[in-house]
Amino acid sequence: MRRRPGNTASENQPRLEPARSTTAGWFATAMLLVIFAGLGLRYGTNILDQSNVRDEYLMKVPIDDIVEKGWSFDTTLNYQEVKGPTFFWSYALAAQVIGNEINDLRMITVLFLIGGAVPLLMIMVRCGVRGPWLVVGAMLYMLLPYNALVGQMLMSEPSFVFFAMWLMWTFLWGFGDNIQTERRVCGPVLFAVMLLILLHHRPHAVAFAGAATLISWERDGIRSWPWWLACFAAGLSRLPLWVHWGGLVTSDYQSVFTLGFRLEPATYLIAAALPLTWLFLWRGLLDPVNAARRWWVYIGGAVGCTLGLFFRPDVNLMSPPYVLPGYTEPTQQQMFAGIVTTTLRTLVPTGAAHTLAIITLATVGGAAIGAMLAMTWGRSMINDARGVVMRASFWTLLVGIGLFTLTGGPVYDRYLQIWAILLPAIWLWSAPRWLLIVHGLLLTAIAARLLTEWLL
Repeated sequence: MRRRPGNTASENQPRLEPARSTTAGWFATAMLLVIFAGLGLRYGTNILDQSNVRDEYLMKVPIDDIVEKGWSFDTTLNYQEVKGPTFFWSYALAAQVIGNEINDLRMITVLFLIGGAVPLLMIMVRCGVRGPWLVVGAMLYMLLPYNALVGQMLMSEPSFVFFAMWLMWTFLWGFGDNIQTERRVCGPVLFAVMLLILLHHRPHAVAFAGAATLISWERDGIRSWPWWLACFAAGLSRLPLWVHWGGLVTSDYQSVFTLGFRLEPATYLIAAALPLTWLFLWRGLLDPVNAARRWWVYIGGAVGCTLGLFFRPDVNLMSPPYVLPGYTEPTQQQMFAGIVTTTLRTLVPTGAAHTLAIITLATVGGAAIGAMLAMTWGRSMINDARGVVMRASFWTLLVGIGLFTLTGGPVYDRYLQIWAILLPAIWLWSAPRWLLIVHGLLLTAIAARLLTEWLL
């Protein structure tokens, strides 16, 4: 019986690899699936008939200014929006070729969505995923919550994911499988350049920097200084923008997107991560390989339960009033929004059942992250591509969640999408086939619900 890569007892057993031409064929097939799915959603939904979806009209203004008024200090930096300049620059560059009408800009988003699959599939190949499982990996990429949805609109996530995927590929390429194969100069330099681009897109990129430094320290100790220096240099590059804007975002939004300290975002994001992490509980609790680290599952559950009991997010809370550029009337938005908020407000909007639901979600979500930790250090090695990918995904998710305890702005489920970009690869070798099917059905149901709500 043929066995799927990753279903063996050891992550590092030798494996027979098919011919390079066979791998290339499956790679191309996987990309065709992503292309057909991306274009199918564009032309098979009502998106082209809608003049605006959500905040598209706000994000279109800086792009239009660059395209119509030219590239200048004023048009490229003195705009009013919460996204960083590289988001608008990348769209403006493409818009000068494709056009800057709203459907033209949406087409650029689709191209970012499709392009993001290339480095992910390259990472999968590097980790030993072969044959039709590359196509399955491409399907899981498209089914990541919000991924295909926002990939049809003028939103910042698709371009961020595109650059983040290449950032992670650059890290794997430069870090190598061991110290002997590490590219100690060009690897950190290219990583710093990619991280610089990503930090000027959204501050969420800090999570990837945290993951890179922690992974390099685990393997190399003090010798990991080039990676730390790369992250430090990229971080310093953001300071002039902070000084120019006078804060993390432009002036009109600084009353909403602030710095601070609160633990409610951690509670919410741990609970919201459950659709992405729940299947790790299977191996975390039942796989004998993880027996010595199984206590991390219980610690994770205890942390989630404690957060749920004492730092419960109010899913009905609204942000302070603020005035959008070009408007005179103040507006507000939900402080916690996404799949979890919608589910709770629909099924158990108030009362003891509402409280119990949040505590339960946080507890199980924390246990699932604990199971992910147990699996990462129980089934993989640092001198192995899969081990590095699993560590990168775990640390990115954990640092990203921790990052939001230092902010005072709104918290959305879809933030998890940009930190979970490596999970489609990990799911392939972390779950038995039947569990992977169940997980795929769950992700399909979530994607169908979001598409129906936003695009149909």
